[in-house]
Amino acid sequence: MPNNWQHAVQEAERDIRGGIPLNRVLELTGLIDRLSTDPRMLTVWRELNRQKPYGPAYDLSAPDWMPSNRAITADKRRKARKARRSGDADLADDLERQASESAERPDRFTEREACFYGLMFSAYHAAAINMQTRTKAEVLALPIRQRRAIGPDAWIVTRRRADPGVQAFCLNMIDTVRETVTMRETETRDAGPSNLHGIVALLANVAFGTDLNRFSVMRMTEHVGKPLKNK
Repeated sequence: MPNNWQHAVQEAERDIRGGIPLNRVLELTGLIDRLSTDPRMLTVWRELNRQKPYGPAYDLSAPDWMPSNRAITADKRRKARKARRSGDADLADDLERQASESAERPDRFTEREACFYGLMFSAYHAAAINMQTRTKAEVLALPIRQRRAIGPDAWIVTRRRADPGVQAFCLNMIDTVRETVTMRETETRDAGPSNLHGIVALLANVAFGTDLNRFSVMRMTEHVGKPLKNK
């Protein structure tokens, strides 16, 4: 199957539209419409698909939640060997059968296509679940009962530099992009704002109607927050 970012993005759009909950149809249909048709998204996909000898180029990989059938097969066989060593022959046989089935099943996407699919899906999901940021001072000011009730989709930040939902989106997406996209140039996360920050800025602008640039995303994500734990 050829590397085809259009195919991957279209498949992501189709899957997303098929899973929109009925109680949020108008809201989330508008979101996926923007991610599917806004001209700025074409800039994102073309930038990531760049493979020229000049300018930045990227190595793309599938997100962890989209393992290839080869990876699934290896995992099933590893678990089968472990089950057989522990004496559970029935489980081992079942895992070997599953491994054989996955080995014969063609992958839906190439590695590069899976990256495009994953980024489209992640951008939609990160905007749809409406994550929020909270500063450390805000968390500490809460009564202990309310502090424990804070959901796991909140992020702790040293300083709020934008709307809490937009900043949480950028925090989520910069981690997602770094997980699946590697620049071949010397520019890294420690070298200041990169093209990856610019990609996240475009995604946020499309999803939320903001006017961010790579510098504002860098400032929002330089002290990366972690999801709050319910302890």
